[in-house]
Amino acid sequence: MFYYYGRRKQIAHRYPSPQYTHIIEPFAGSAAYSMYWAEQGIEREVTLIDKSEVVAIIWKYLLSAKETDIKNLPKLKTGDTLDDYQQLSKAEKFLIGFHINPGSAVPKLTVSKASRWEAGRKYIIKTLPLVRHWKFIHGDYFDADATFATWFIDPPFQCGGSHYQHQINDYNVLGDWVKSRCGQVIVCEAEPATWLPFRDLGSTVNNGGLNSAKRRKDLIWTGESDGWQPLSAPKPKVKRAQYLVEVDYSPPLPSKLFERLK
Repeated sequence: MFYYYGRRKQIAHRYPSPQYTHIIEPFAGSAAYSMYWAEQGIEREVTLIDKSEVVAIIWKYLLSAKETDIKNLPKLKTGDTLDDYQQLSKAEKFLIGFHINPGSAVPKLTVSKASRWEAGRKYIIKTLPLVRHWKFIHGDYFDADATFATWFIDPPFQCGGSHYQHQINDYNVLGDWVKSRCGQVIVCEAEPATWLPFRDLGSTVNNGGLNSAKRRKDLIWTGESDGWQPLSAPKPKVKRAQYLVEVDYSPPLPSKLFERLK
């Protein structure tokens, strides 16, 4: 929903569509995957999780903001600095800061020539109604509930994700956690990652398409390549029919009376 280092908006359409009614992004960032499918009219319950305090502040602001809040944010020109706008909250500065220097790992203060703030403002206003029911958790990936869902897992790259504030300490541990998920699992990476048997997803321009000289080969893992099979959703319990037997509890007729009735 906002510019962010390593976001997947440019290639979100390449990934498998969500097969479950619940999408969980444990390395949420700007949640490009969930946003893409929301824009396609596919409504899902969405849970975003991110360890970054900056990302948390932005999402908590967006999930409670009104369209008028975004409309009232200042228009900016190249060279302007956000420090001159004392009326802005921390969340608003962070949100604008990612737009005025797209592709940055941290929000900036000075408006660059590559600023996409005006286009970004219009996009946020248009898409705010799509995310009002979403939930955000400020935490680590292992804080996610083990539930049946579409898991879109986009961690800092094993090679090349050094600009992120929070790094993965052990990719083998992350790989084991990935394989313990229930439902549909989609893992993102880039060449030359080796912590899962990834397959090629194609070549992509880095930095949101602003620098065509920098390209990377994206990778994907969904389990098929090594025969891994996720658990399926539990089948609904079928309530067995109960057969009732009518019992006559009336006292038996005396034998003599019974003979007369015959």
